[in-house]
Order: sequence, then structure tokens, then C-alpha cells
Amino acid sequence: MSNLLAEFFERRKKQLEKERAETIRSKPPTKTQLRNLMMTYLKHTGRFTHAQLKSRIFKGIQKLYNKEQKWIDAFVLVGSEEDEKRIGSRKKRAAGSSLRHKSPKIL
Repeated sequence: MSNLLAEFFERRKKQLEKERAETIRSKPPTKTQLRNLMMTYLKHTGRFTHAQLKSRIFKGIQKLYNKEQKWIDAFVLVGSEEDEKRIGSRKKRAAGSSLRHKSPKIL
């Protein structure tokens, strides 16, 4: 009887440990943790140094991080369909503007 009770308490103890660990893992990161993650990302992209970032506040670093993310999201692979569309539209605009803006030659 006491052996069963000891096993029950042991299983319950392990279950509570798992639940505690899960609640800790599911917490959102704090501002300081987010700031450190963003600083690390900005340092590894090669655009900023630790000295440049350490004096900035959370919002300043967040602006830089968001700007960097937009820049990366806007990347278009050379030779992709989207790149071909961009080049085609630029060529059309360039051809249209050169026709409109030609000055008459004076002889």
C-alpha cells in the first residue's frame, strides 16, 4: 500500500514539474530578451556594431529591426518571374519617356 502511494506521489511530482516547465516555455519573451534578440540579429547582418546599438532604447532598436526586415522581404531573386516583370515595366516606362521628351533638332 505504501509502495503504491509513493509511486503516486512520484508520478504527481513529475507531472507538476512538466506543467511548470511548459508554462515557463509558453511565456512571451520580455522586452529585454526581445531587445537582445534584435540586437544580435542586427549585429549578425553586418550593418551595426554592439557599440552602435547598446545606447539605443527598445523602440529605436525595434525600428531598425523592422526596417531591416522590410529590406530583406523586398528582396527579389535575379531571374525570377517577379524580376522579369519589374524589368519589363521599367523598359516600357523608359521607352515611353524617351519618346515624349525628345527635343526637336534644329538644322
